Formats: sequence, C-alpha cells, structure tokens
Amino acid sequence: MAAEWIPKFGDVKTLQGLSKLLTGPILIASYIANTGLSFTCDMFSLTIPIEGAFADYWHYFLGIFLIKTAQVLLVFYLPVTIIKYYFSYIGPDWFHIFGVLGLAFGFCGLFSLESIAFFKTLHPSTYYASIVTGFYLLSEKWSS
Repeated sequence: MAAEWIPKFGDVKTLQGLSKLLTGPILIASYIANTGLSFTCDMFSLTIPIEGAFADYWHYFLGIFLIKTAQVLLVFYLPVTIIKYYFSYIGPDWFHIFGVLGLAFGFCGLFSLESIAFFKTLHPSTYYASIVTGFYLLSEKWSS
C-alpha cells in the first residue's frame, strides 16, 4: 500500500521529459509574476494601468509579454546552449551542480516560506520554477 506513492524509475524519466517542456513557460510566468506587467527602458516604457481592462490594453499586454519572453529565453537558454556545445570539455558537470542547487532553492522556498522572512519576498511561483528548472538541468547532458 505504501509503495504506491513511491516514484518509480519510469516516473523520473517522465519528470525529466516534462521538465524540458515546462521550463520555458514556467520561467516566463514566474518572471512576470515577480516583476509585474510593465517594461521600462531608456527609449520607451509600456505599462498597463491597474484599473485597465484586458479588452482595452491587450496590445500592451502582448508587447510586454513578448519582450519579457525574449528576455527570459535569452538569459536562460543562451548560456545553456553555449555551455552545452562549446565548453563541455572543461570543468565539472555544471548542469548537475546547478540542477541540484535549483532543486535545493525551490524546496527551501516551499518548506521555509513561513519561517524565513527572505522567502516571503519572492512570488511562490519562483520556487516551483526553480524545481522544474532543476529537473531540466539534471536531465541535460554534455554534448558528445
């Protein structure tokens, strides 16, 4: 009876495959949850008013969403690609190291949310994103 909830080896492969699918979207959602629906730079700024309705500002939302999506994907996937294809011959397995650190940060945030004040400053989706990203990095392999 107790063995039913223990994950099997096949389930771990499923989690790794699922993490490859969910890493990008959950990082984007977490980034937007932490920074809000506004984008400001030296040239222009896009902000959706708090009282604004989706029907009135959908084009602002689309612009902000596309800019933030591009930021997250460049900041996460570009280093992963560079490390995977060009620097795989030096150093330890960095994907494994950062994967374990991501899982540890995610679990610390989820389990210590009420007891440590620092963890209350981030949106809870950050910890779920950290766990999914940790599984993704653990499933990545060096290029052959």
